[in-house]
Amino acid sequence: MASLYTGLKHAALYRKYRPKPCPTVINTILEFLKEKKKVLFLSAVDVGCGSGQSTPVLGEYFESVLGCDISEAQVNEARKANTAPNIKYCVADAEHIPVPDNSVDLITCSQAAHWFDFPAFCNEVDRVLQPFGCLAVYAHNQRMFLHADDKIAKKLNEIFSSVSRQYANNYFGMHSISKIS
Repeated sequence: MASLYTGLKHAALYRKYRPKPCPTVINTILEFLKEKKKVLFLSAVDVGCGSGQSTPVLGEYFESVLGCDISEAQVNEARKANTAPNIKYCVADAEHIPVPDNSVDLITCSQAAHWFDFPAFCNEVDRVLQPFGCLAVYAHNQRMFLHADDKIAKKLNEIFSSVSRQYANNYFGMHSISKIS
């Protein structure tokens, strides 16, 4: 199944028809990060970026953004569409993010985490996130949040309920975010 995403024709179609993330979801992620970091956002990594639907949104808020995907065809599509000098793309898997230790404020993953070796990915996230950095995993039709802190999980679920009631009909189904720290 993963090989579907490696072909040039499929990557072009993916770029053309894949939706961009819900702005409310992105804003919620950024608000959460602002509460934690309280400083300028320097760097973000969009893991499993595909042909780059989510990555450019981050470029508006971070000095540098790196989109990574295992498919060279998908990365090439993202590069073709990129007009922002602060956004770069590379071929890399989620378990080996090509950035230094403790160098990233935010790691996002939209619609791709189900392809990852999730324990290895979490180890990599621990390696590259700065203190008070944030991992946001979000997807369409996801309906629950997991977090080590029950209070934070409850708050995320409240946000999800509010966002989904307000915006679900504008985007194909429900959107949500999950965060692990």
